[in-house]
Amino acid sequence: MSAKRPIRDLERDLKREPQNLALRLTLAAAYREAGRTGDAVELYRTVARAYLEQGRPGQAAAVCK
Repeated sequence: MSAKRPIRDLERDLKREPQNLALRLTLAAAYREAGRTGDAVELYRTVARAYLEQGRPGQAAAVCK
């Protein structure tokens, strides 16, 4: 299966569950593996900000590594 198919599925799922941080991380990893670095970085930053807003700085820092 090509990398694009799972990415499309993940993007569709994220539209249904935009607050799902685990799904955002999974999609970010898929983007990274597919060479879509800019898209991956954008999602990682979004997740890190969400963790900070939730008072979870350790998890925010882990996302940035």
